[in-house]
Order: sequence, then structure tokens, then C-alpha cells
Amino acid sequence: MPTHKRTKLTMFADDTSIRCTHKFIKFAKMYIQEHLDLLYPYYCKWKIVVNAAKSEFITFTRNRDRSTYMQSTIKFNGTDIPTKSSVKYLGVTLQSNMKFNEHVKNVINKAKRVKSSLWSLFGPHSSLNKMNKVTIYKLYIRSVLTYNIQNWIDISQTCMSRIQTYQNKCIRTALNLRPSTITFRQVPTQMIHAMAKVPTIHQFAKHIMQRFNNNTMQHENDLIASLYSPTLSQ
Repeated sequence: MPTHKRTKLTMFADDTSIRCTHKFIKFAKMYIQEHLDLLYPYYCKWKIVVNAAKSEFITFTRNRDRSTYMQSTIKFNGTDIPTKSSVKYLGVTLQSNMKFNEHVKNVINKAKRVKSSLWSLFGPHSSLNKMNKVTIYKLYIRSVLTYNIQNWIDISQTCMSRIQTYQNKCIRTALNLRPSTITFRQVPTQMIHAMAKVPTIHQFAKHIMQRFNNNTMQHENDLIASLYSPTLSQ
């Protein structure tokens, strides 16, 4: 597949992405357009049909005024590729403002659907013991909540708190804990985690990040080894 010296091309199964990093959006856009122009004859030669309308173009920037970037378009074989403020790639929702709000919203909604499908096993009327329910949570629900957690370096405390709040609800359901009939207060978060022997989301994220980082440090694949960050291992 043709490459371009100023862009990076990544393929996974039938998903292909072209990325370019530059201080000025017009140059990044120009290099991506050049790469697309190189790909078109290649696809024609191998009879690969690409639907430009189903492709997506997004600009990642910390600049709060993103209206200009949203108007920027690129073309594939004369057809405009839609410009998006967020895209979903390999199960992760990526936003143009480089935040995780939409991704967190999506994983919580997905976790709710998983919890609902397991309610006969996970709910208060299930005959399973409490620790078995906690195991179900860790295997099926937490794995959805923390998908791609090793890349959550810049996630905001607000997003982390939303995931933690949902974990609290799941643990209380698994342990069949309800508010006190006298004070109507919930059992403290620290206590329910100790009872369930489950780390907080922040603790779990830190552990996964460090393990991922340590595994990449001496990996035989140079591309994977380049992901190592000394900061995360501290």
C-alpha cells in the first residue's frame, strides 16, 4: 500500500487510518489529501471499493474555536469525506477536543446493557453468593467500563468519577447493600471496596497502565517498545 513521508498509515482488519501531525491544519490536511490521491490508483488496481461517504475526517486540537476545523474537508476520488467532531475507532470514541466525555458515556451505557442482560445472575434475587456476583462484575461489566484504560493518561477527574460512581452502584448491587432504613445513608465507598476486595477505578487504571508500560519496555517489536513511558513506571 502506498505510503507518504509526512503521514502515518495504520491498518487493523478492514479499518485503515491516515494520520498527520502538524502545527498548521492546512498543511496536515494537504499531506493527508496527497496520501489519499496516492491510494486511489492502488485501490483501483486491486479492485478495492472505498465508500468515501462512510469514511470520516477529524482534526484533534486543544484550540477552543473548532468551527474553522469543522469546515475543513478532504476528498477521495472527488467525493467529500464528512468532517466529524468525534469518531469511533477500534471501540474507542475519539473527540476533536481530545477529551473522553463521549467515550465514558458510551462505555457506561454499554455496561448498563451488559448488567441488564446478566440481571438474573447479578440481581438481588439471584441465588449466587455475593463474591460470585463480584466476580461477574469484574469479568463482564468492569471490562467494558475500563476498555482501553491503558491510554487514559489525560482523562479528566469528572470522567473518572462518573465511572467510579457506576462501579459503586454495581458493587452495592452485588453485595446486596441498601441505604440504612434509619439514616438513609449508603455504606461508604471505601468500605464497599474493602468488602468486595475490588480496587477503585483509579487504582485499577494505575495498575493496568504500569503493567502495560512494563510489558512494552523490552518488547521484541520496536513499534510496541516505542510506546514505553518512564513516567508511567514510577
